[in-house]
Amino acid sequence: MKNIKLYIEYINESGFKTFGGDILYAGKSKYPVGTKIKFKDSGIYYTGTLTHPFGFGSGDVGVYVDQEKVFVDDRINLRNREYTVVDDEVDDFIKQHNFKKEVGKYNL
Repeated sequence: MKNIKLYIEYINESGFKTFGGDILYAGKSKYPVGTKIKFKDSGIYYTGTLTHPFGFGSGDVGVYVDQEKVFVDDRINLRNREYTVVDDEVDDFIKQHNFKKEVGKYNL
């Protein structure tokens, strides 16, 4: 019961996207939409926010890139192995409470 209460509290404070009271996970990842990440392209590191994959290209997740005018419309699709989560609170919370790690039925 304690985990459920912490989970609901976390959802309310996180600002992550929800559907039916559950956190929406970004594409085919174990991380919520809105998680901050970093990734490397052509030897340069970029940061961004996870979301669902965009309609162009392929990838497990979509990323709204923080740096402007580097990628088309400041968006890119990435595979799960191509980024690192920099939002330690999210990573620790998911590991600590063993929340679902697969894509759920509410994920688009």
